[in-house]
Amino acid sequence: MNHTETTPQPVAASERRNLLQPLDLALADWLAERDPEHAGALRIAAILLSAALRDGHTAIHLSDVGSGHAIPALIEAGVSIPPPDAFEAALKATHLVGRSGDLTPLILEGDFLAFRRFYAGEQQIRDAVQSRVEATDAEFEIQKVKPLFTTLFDPQTSTDVDWQAVAAAAAMRSRFLCIAGGPGTGKTTTVIRLMALLLANDADLQIKLAAPTGKAANRMAESISGQLARLDVDDELKARIPTAAATLHRLLGYRPSQARFAYGRNRTLAADVVIIDEASMIDHALFTSLLAALDEDTRLILIGDPDQLPSVEAGFVFGDLCRAGESESKSAGFISLLESLGCVYRPLVDPSPKPMQDAVVTLRKGYRFGAESGIGRLAYALREGDAEAVRDVLTAGNYADLSLVPRSELKRTTRRPVREFARLLVESSAPGEALEHLNRLRVLSPMRVGNYGIDALNDDLEAWLHEEGVRPWGNEYSGKPILINTNDYDVSLFNGDVGVLWEKEPGRFVGCFPVGDEIREVPVSRLPSHEAAWAMTIHKSQGSEFDDVVLVLPEEEHAERLTRELIYTAVTRARRRVTIVGDVELVAAAALRQERRITGLAALLGG
Repeated sequence: MNHTETTPQPVAASERRNLLQPLDLALADWLAERDPEHAGALRIAAILLSAALRDGHTAIHLSDVGSGHAIPALIEAGVSIPPPDAFEAALKATHLVGRSGDLTPLILEGDFLAFRRFYAGEQQIRDAVQSRVEATDAEFEIQKVKPLFTTLFDPQTSTDVDWQAVAAAAAMRSRFLCIAGGPGTGKTTTVIRLMALLLANDADLQIKLAAPTGKAANRMAESISGQLARLDVDDELKARIPTAAATLHRLLGYRPSQARFAYGRNRTLAADVVIIDEASMIDHALFTSLLAALDEDTRLILIGDPDQLPSVEAGFVFGDLCRAGESESKSAGFISLLESLGCVYRPLVDPSPKPMQDAVVTLRKGYRFGAESGIGRLAYALREGDAEAVRDVLTAGNYADLSLVPRSELKRTTRRPVREFARLLVESSAPGEALEHLNRLRVLSPMRVGNYGIDALNDDLEAWLHEEGVRPWGNEYSGKPILINTNDYDVSLFNGDVGVLWEKEPGRFVGCFPVGDEIREVPVSRLPSHEAAWAMTIHKSQGSEFDDVVLVLPEEEHAERLTRELIYTAVTRARRRVTIVGDVELVAAAALRQERRITGLAALLGG
């Protein structure tokens, strides 16, 4: 079987000493003790795979062994490195390494080496997705919903392909769909309309909405609620469209004391349709848990931007799924459906379509950023890996929504907008008012530590705001934005949630967090680990949107940490304006540095 190779980026020399962890060595020893004859090869395999998982990969390629960042770590651990041929021969000889279907700790397929748990998980994802893709929904009455489809999309007036209409048609036809698109391409609009079509066909349909994080779930709910009033359907149908969204962990009934989910193979979710937003953030383990909790006939719709940062934990699920079906060509059956709905569709019929082609629709028209938008042009250049276009956009100096300033102007560039932002928060009359202002601005950095990391930025901004008289003395004050750093299921707050502190009574503060249309108040004494959120890492900002973003780039010595996905994610958090603090060459170089992950899922899906 062939596997798609996604080349990992080299790890900086300063990071190599952190490559090995005690768990790596313990696992290596465990395997070596069970086959002393091949102990050396097993130790190398265990160490490399453990390190690869921390870097987000679900596997390694044997051809990569003997080169790159792994060698210093192996030498440090006292592991002798055999020639590549001898290493592969030893792995094939030991009873602890098998092939697909074997119950061995490690699986070796061709050049592809993985822990069995991850290899089997990717096979499970493939099987679950393909079974849904192949199960065309014969019960869906196209003619029954065609009048509503025509009302929602008005295909007869369009001379171009309406990708939102194509996505809605795909959702009606198939039990699995990936809707991919960048910022402002109408993903929420598409979801609302396809829910209306699904419910028009079956009024009793149970639809569940979810997202990987609390803030992403809240934003999903807010976006749907905000657009629902403008939806051109009757009030009865509109009332059936769900607006509440949960985190995936809450949807699956996570039990922290048992470290498992309540829903799984033995107890599936009562849902006919599950729609997941910000799907690029879902890692391998969470996605396999989601699939296990769904009945085979449950329709699963994933929405996200595959060009954003991949999940923090191992896997590249949404990206692999999208790339496996990325094509404008569709099957003859799908084209026939579009024609019956009156949709304009110019791409040719693919005589031999891949199974995933009908199950992936990319929304290609942007509505948020116009032709003169610097944010839109920069996002496109980053997505395409076009370093020269990045330079042109950033040095043009004529975009109202994008600017580049030198690092020498860091304090002025961050302090001035934060001062106005802080006044709105601190001078709010109630926590609800402060929360309404919370997404007006954020300072972002790719790093936590260092002169340009978020720790230093938050410390500087907090001290300066006190000097300016904007905020009172002390760590606790009304309107202070805070970021949760860990999951706490007892108070339903999770890593990445953002809220504000508020003084309910003299000396008694609570943390206030938006939950749909309500505000959850948690006493400070019960808040999980948290910090000021004037500045936050780009990773923590994923799933959020802000009016204005100030992106602070690190020194050149840390340039290797910057990738196109990282900068693209930061830039596309902004709705109105982006200011980048740093050097243009850092961004141009990042456009050429792609964050790829080694997985076997895309190849398993036929991508």
